[in-house]
Amino acid sequence: MNILDRKTAAEIAKCGRSAGWHWYQVGEKQKVPEMQTLVLWADHLKLTDADLGELIRDALQTRVQIMEKLSRDDKRRIQTRSVLRRDLAKEIAQEMTEEEIAKREKELQQKAEAAQKKQRFLAEQDKERARLQRLKQFEEKLNKLRSEHGNN
Repeated sequence: MNILDRKTAAEIAKCGRSAGWHWYQVGEKQKVPEMQTLVLWADHLKLTDADLGELIRDALQTRVQIMEKLSRDDKRRIQTRSVLRRDLAKEIAQEMTEEEIAKREKELQQKAEAAQKKQRFLAEQDKERARLQRLKQFEEKLNKLRSEHGNN
């Protein structure tokens, strides 16, 4: 149940009918009142500071939910009319970007680990080739010594 009707809420906030209409909508069409409007309403209703704090927190949560829904559903509907809206849009975009960055960093780390593993494998192969070459040289020297001493 709404404590203030649209007309009274708009009069107290010194706003037009359009603003009042948007405050009482549900979903994407809903607009969250500005901080100064919330304070004017709280003064009119003689709310305590604790109640005003809850009202502000609820308004911010509603605003964030609307912005998140709009950012997912319809990018064209995001309007940057106020500084808070612009900041929220940036924050949401940054969060999405941070997720992408974290994903890419993880991929780069996996590629680096694979490259290190490949380097270790190649180093082991080089060691094995060098060992086989030394064994071959020893075998050739042994065969040469045997042939020089007549021990075939």
